[in-house]
Amino acid sequence: QLGDRAALYLASASLSLRQTNYQAADGALRKALSLEPQSSQIHLAWGTFYWLQKDLKNADQYFQKAAELAPLNAAVWLRWVDFKFNTGSGKEGRELLLQITRKMPDSTAAWTYLARLEFDSQNFLECSNIVQKILLQD
Repeated sequence: QLGDRAALYLASASLSLRQTNYQAADGALRKALSLEPQSSQIHLAWGTFYWLQKDLKNADQYFQKAAELAPLNAAVWLRWVDFKFNTGSGKEGRELLLQITRKMPDSTAAWTYLARLEFDSQNFLECSNIVQKILLQD
């Protein structure tokens, strides 16, 4: 949970990013990170900041740090997976999903993501197998 000041800086950075005011976003993110250096949310915002500027190397590093700071079942992990798939690193994204499902076999979100990938690849049998795994968890 972020402290009030860090949360305000993070909100300010998010607004600045929506307005493509990268200088203001940078300043707000620096202040937020100085207050909460172990926040996965702030590292995630930095990843988004760099992704929007097409600095994929820094974006990936911040998404990775955000994931490392978050529990394995956090949405941050899937955001990193999204980044991988949307920047041409689908193989790495798939490996992240498999890592999540190995460590957390009941992760419905990760299994659902994998099922969607199999469906999109027209691997309908594997998609069906994954959907069955998900349904058996209920």
